[in-house]
Amino acid sequence: MATTGGLGEWRGAFYDGVTATRHDVVVLLDRGAVRVLGAEVGEVRWPYDQVGVLDGGGAGDPVRVARGPDDGASIVVDDPAFRAAMEAHLRRRVAGSAKRPFWRYLPLIVAVVTGLGAVYVWGIPALAGRVAARVPVEWEESIGQQTVRTLTAGGVCRGAGRQEAMERIIERLTADGRGGRYTYTVTILADPTVNALAAPGGQLVVFHGLLAKAESPEEVAGVLAHEVQHVVRQHGTRSVLREIPLRLLAAVVVGDAGIASTATDVALSLGSLRYQRGDEEDADTEGLLMLEAAGVSPGGLGSFLARLDRGNGSGPMLRYLSTHPSSAERLARLDLASRAARDTDPPLLSAAEWRALTAPCG
Repeated sequence: MATTGGLGEWRGAFYDGVTATRHDVVVLLDRGAVRVLGAEVGEVRWPYDQVGVLDGGGAGDPVRVARGPDDGASIVVDDPAFRAAMEAHLRRRVAGSAKRPFWRYLPLIVAVVTGLGAVYVWGIPALAGRVAARVPVEWEESIGQQTVRTLTAGGVCRGAGRQEAMERIIERLTADGRGGRYTYTVTILADPTVNALAAPGGQLVVFHGLLAKAESPEEVAGVLAHEVQHVVRQHGTRSVLREIPLRLLAAVVVGDAGIASTATDVALSLGSLRYQRGDEEDADTEGLLMLEAAGVSPGGLGSFLARLDRGNGSGPMLRYLSTHPSSAERLARLDLASRAARDTDPPLLSAAEWRALTAPCG
């Protein structure tokens, strides 16, 4: 064996795998590949990651190198020392491959993550807004109904006149068409949590704890007007459309790409949905206009939120503030509406209807 320029050099034979002809060659081991040089074959180069078979090298046995079990081409070197040199190069390749991929692919990883982030922050929301306007009402209703089903496992709050009183408020708010293309259904949960939410398609959910915390029909109407506008402005629908692409991608990664199960998972998450700040401001503004158009004092939502805020929103009883965050700016804006509020005309609910609405769950 001779070495030149750091390369191991051996005399050997090359077989092309097509014929049985032996070609005398010089075999070189450089840092990246096995190289074969011969008058009849020219130059043949096999990267180490293509070497699939390494045989021989025992007492007096020639060493055979092949590209793989299914590739007939091979290199045969009589010198047993060739095996040790070959194995040393293969070990370096394995060790290097364990260290290099992260650094080698780091720019690509950064580019992919950055691209996905840009799509999530700008691309998907923009697309969701365009798609939401074309979504059939029936699809929104289906998602909304699935959301309600997941929330009613703990029971629905019943009682004489309760549902009728709630429906009267909704009819008052939506009489002039500000409820959009939806038919509204209010479900009252037998749950002491202070919360309410709007699911796509006109499904409104009110926790009994919120009714127990309210001090007037106008406060309940203020909350409902806000939630109705989440439906009209399709905030929940857009959230679903933003979520589905990411959840489908995750489902594909884990081997479950079912759209139905993904949509169900999204419906489950709507129960704890926290809208974006712009969505909350949008629902506030349109909700106040809805109250004014319905002849309902627009100060109810502001007074309700301010009272919860004074209680610091602590504990599970005041979950409404966690899903509808009330910044100082928001409270100030609603306070202005409260100062300009006028009495309800005609009365929103009678005293008997109010008692029925807020009575303990029966």
